Amino acid sequence: DIDGVELLQFGIYRGIELADWYNFLNIGYKFPAIGASDYPACRFLGDCRTYVYSKSKPDFKAWLEGCRKGASFVTTGPLLHLDVDGQKPGAVIDKTGKGPHQVRLRLDIHSEVADVDTVQIICNGQVIVEQHISLKRALVKGNTPNLATIAHDVLIEEPSWIAARAFSKTSAGNHDSEAHTN
Repeated sequence: DIDGVELLQFGIYRGIELADWYNFLNIGYKFPAIGASDYPACRFLGDCRTYVYSKSKPDFKAWLEGCRKGASFVTTGPLLHLDVDGQKPGAVIDKTGKGPHQVRLRLDIHSEVADVDTVQIICNGQVIVEQHISLKRALVKGNTPNLATIAHDVLIEEPSWIAARAFSKTSAGNHDSEAHTN
């Protein structure tokens, strides 16, 4: 009776990490990721957050329900908006008839507080699209918002899950920014 896993903490994927989280998803278990800070042990208060999609301002109960459904993304800064055939993360898209079936993806990435240099679309634990971009933090007032958009069609041949990830690493190879949709 577990509704999710706190996966993004201290700016990295901890505990079961991404590979094992993907394995849970691959066996059909809806196991949403959550990001949270463990202040004062983390880098700073709120360094990892969970954002829940909502049509209106949710109360705490609605926020928890959105987390449970996976209608969310985790982040250390970059904001992700993933749309698959008009549906947001956590949705179930039913296709009928013999496949393969084509789905249309659109991912908007916005980042004002962290650099982003790699964007991935993941299907069933495999990176199916990877693009290198250059979103630089926009902390100076008046800068143009940092926004990138990726649109892609994907052929789905079996029951599948799709998510998006955006991240960067420092020149030393350490984690810098991280975001992942459910």
